[in-house]
Parts: sequence; C-alpha cells; structure tokens
Amino acid sequence: MIKALNMFRLLVCICAISCPMRAVAVEANTIWVMWERTNGQALACQQDDCGSQSTFQSHFLMNLPTDQAQILFEDWAPLAALKGSANVTHDRLPICGFSEADPTEITSVKEADRGMVDRLETLRGLTGIYADFRGARGPAWYRGEFGETADQMMRVAMQQAGVPLLTKEELANTPGRPQLSLRFSAEVPGCRPWSISLSLKQTVVLTRDLTMMFDTTTWSASERQSEEDVDFGPENAIQSVLTTFAQSFLKANANADLVEATSNAQ
Repeated sequence: MIKALNMFRLLVCICAISCPMRAVAVEANTIWVMWERTNGQALACQQDDCGSQSTFQSHFLMNLPTDQAQILFEDWAPLAALKGSANVTHDRLPICGFSEADPTEITSVKEADRGMVDRLETLRGLTGIYADFRGARGPAWYRGEFGETADQMMRVAMQQAGVPLLTKEELANTPGRPQLSLRFSAEVPGCRPWSISLSLKQTVVLTRDLTMMFDTTTWSASERQSEEDVDFGPENAIQSVLTTFAQSFLKANANADLVEATSNAQ
C-alpha cells in the first residue's frame, strides 16, 4: 500500500519596478509565493487519467520596502539552489503561465480528423439545457447579487432565443444531461484581466469502452475585461457569452432567423 507522501513545490517570484518620484529612484516590490502539495499516490501513478491530486496555497505581498524584499528573497537562495534553482532571471512573470489558458476552452477539431466533430455540432439535437447561476461567485467589488443577476440574464437570453430550460427532474431523464455553468475568474494584477466563462457539460461515452461514461465540457466561450472600454463590466461580459451560446445553439439546430434576431438584440 502506497503511503500518502507529499511533494512540496514552492514558486517564488519577485518583481521590482523602478519608478521616478521627485527625482529619487524608488522601487515597487511584489513577491508571490506559491505552495503546491502533490499526494504521493499521484506521484506513483503510471496512468494518464490519475486525476488532479494537488492542492495549492499562496501568499501575495505588495509594496514591500526594497531591503525587506531583498532579505526575504535571499533567505530562500541557499535552499532553492540545493533543491531546485535560485536567482533565475525572467523576461515576464512566470506565474502567469499557470493562468493564460482558460481550462474550459474547447479547441475546434481539424477537418482532417475523421469522425471528430466541431464544438458547434455538440449542440445539435439538444432538447434543452439545465442552468442555475444563483450560486455563481463574482468579483468582491461587484455591487449587488452577482449570481442572482447572472441567473436572471441567462433566463431572459434563453427565453428570447427559444432555448428550453430543463428542471432538475427533466435533466435526470435527458440524454447527455446538458448543464450550463458560469464562472468568474478574478484579475491577477500585472498578469491577466478578469474574465467570464460559460461552459456546457454533457455526459459522453468513451469510444474504446462504450460502458464507460463521464461528464466533460463540450462547448465553451469566454469574455475578458476590456482595456479599451473602461465601462465594460461583468454584466456586459455575461451578456456576450450568453449571446454566443444562444447563437451557437440556434445555428446548430438550423434556426437562421432566430440567430439573426438574437444578434440584433445584443
């Protein structure tokens, strides 16, 4: 029996920015510390579908005095040199690499891949979807009930597009059990803007073993904070992804008139 061991991985990133202030050179220092703990059973797993067995914790320190940042950073150097690497220079924030791709993003399959379908085709033949956004969490600075607002916007958008909404009871008896979900991803200063993502999960069958079924994301869309339009807020992003889904649903089910009407209503 494999004992549950922990692999500890610490990622420390320091950013120093020179800023002129009254002809005196100062620095703005920011330190990120990330701690990844991976279960020993995951390390010993030899399969491709072991699943995620890691947990993450982090500290985020802003506006540190340069001397404090230097002491803190240099204290880690001997251990970093012994267990990994120390004082590595980067052209960009390496921590951003964990956040650049949306995990719900579905890449369209190339036409050359026979037997595979585009994500739009996964919406064809759907008799309805289940969605309840009331529990969705929004930004801390959002005024009002984010989940309630998103849920109301979703119901209006689906009604206008003629997309049937299923009850929980109907969902249990619907092939594929299609469920639509909404997620807000917070901004990481200097790394990525905030974003809203909409994804549809369905139950699919593994082709090599038709007795194996699992839930997976078959369609998704996302909208990010706009740097050009400062008035573009979360509600605008929600409306955008909802419209994209409604148009995709109608297009997949060959309702061209409603597709155009939905586009004009945005």
